[in-house]
Amino acid sequence: MPPEKRLEAAMRLSQAVRELALASIRARHPGADDQELRVRLTVRLYGHDCARRLFGHVPADAA
Repeated sequence: MPPEKRLEAAMRLSQAVRELALASIRARHPGADDQELRVRLTVRLYGHDCARRLFGHVPADAA
């Protein structure tokens, strides 16, 4: 497979992982607004420290 096709496939997989993670967060926190979803997704993908630096407040139960 040519490099550009491998990169395209990797990008599609990365987007799919983000969408699955977001769906899981929505299922666990159905009342969360868009901002809370972004914070929780950031925690899941990059960790608490990164989320705190970007957003300030991070819910204690964010994982």
